[in-house]
Amino acid sequence: MASKRVEEDTVPSGSLFSYGRAEGFPSQYPENRTPVTVDVVEVGIIFSFACLSVCFAAILLPRYDRLPRIMLVCRAVIGMVVASILLTSNYGQNWEVGVIKATVPYKAGVPDEIKADIGVHIGLRSVNITLKSEGKDKGTGLKNEEINYNERFSWTWDQGRIGFGPFAGRFQQEFRAAQRRGLPLPILWLAEYFTIDGEGFRIGRFYRTAGWYAHVALWAAVPAWIMSNLLFLTVVRYGALWAVITGLLQLMACLIWCVVKNPIPLEVPYNTGHLITGYGIDFWKTVFSGCLCIVFGVIVLLCDLRFPDETSVFFSHDPLSEYEECHLDPEEVDLMRTRAAKQWEEVVRQRKREELMKMQPSEGTDGDGNYYSLEEMGSTSLTPRYSVSQSLPLQPTQLLLKRGTTVRRVQRGLIRTPAPVDPTDFPIYLGVQKEL
Repeated sequence: MASKRVEEDTVPSGSLFSYGRAEGFPSQYPENRTPVTVDVVEVGIIFSFACLSVCFAAILLPRYDRLPRIMLVCRAVIGMVVASILLTSNYGQNWEVGVIKATVPYKAGVPDEIKADIGVHIGLRSVNITLKSEGKDKGTGLKNEEINYNERFSWTWDQGRIGFGPFAGRFQQEFRAAQRRGLPLPILWLAEYFTIDGEGFRIGRFYRTAGWYAHVALWAAVPAWIMSNLLFLTVVRYGALWAVITGLLQLMACLIWCVVKNPIPLEVPYNTGHLITGYGIDFWKTVFSGCLCIVFGVIVLLCDLRFPDETSVFFSHDPLSEYEECHLDPEEVDLMRTRAAKQWEEVVRQRKREELMKMQPSEGTDGDGNYYSLEEMGSTSLTPRYSVSQSLPLQPTQLLLKRGTTVRRVQRGLIRTPAPVDPTDFPIYLGVQKEL
């Protein structure tokens, strides 16, 4: 019995979880530090719009016929593309990009040098500095070390005091924390260019100022684009104007970034050359989106002015909802018919003149040997069967559907009334072609 009791005491409790562990407690593993490969915020924005697109395609599209479905897809694609570009460009890190391959020291206290790709990615809010090397050069102490760093230094948004104290800017404080953590020297050298603020060398200050005003312009473009999409559901013309405003705000953000940023370009010398930055994908995305919004808004505005019914159908509107009732008293009807008659006479006279010019030359002799000239014939043979001098009967009050607009000269002819059948019945509207 005693031996059995001793054997039970030597068996540790929870033997299933203690198998292979000599220390007698759960195993503890060191931190597994991995490099940053993607921007979590940017990926989250893209994933959100991808989910919206899938939901839109799965739920809304099956409810429409073929032609309305195509129109809806065009509007949805433009809306989502512009919105995603606005947000990803605002939070993106590729407004300016520079990469160089050089041989540089690795860390303080490590005598070996590494051949690495050094990159700088400047955004509106921060700068990312990358250092990547295989670290497997023979004859060095780093042959088994993988070097892949991606460090971000933010400057949102206060410049702070000069120095690295508690009242300094956020960038300076993060730089001092990076020094304490012992980051590689190439990253610290490149980040130090953004911490200097004086003696005409203020790269960090100018980039911070340009990023601030550019991000304000981009954030102003977001509600403008939302307003544009809402107005496309009610008044197409106003939605087109807001789309143009959205494009102008995006182009203004790009212009601010080009003008306000540091007048001295960022050039960092290395043994293989100079690291020089250039405009990145986020900058060109914003330029493309701004131009797209302006072109789209102008096209919609022109189509709404010249082809209002087709434009209303494209945006799923009832064309009759764009018109309003217009009551004309007898005097107004008579006045409009008299004005239209004058224009109608000119059209008829001009067409008859063109027909005569095609049938016979402008001057010569007819079949009886008499000389004639179309210019000397006057308007006797070109006068239509009716004349303005004819007394027009007073018309009763007439109800018209006239398209409401503020552009009178462009829209004055968009009145929905049938063309007259009798040539003596003068049209009281303009812009309608009638066969003679």
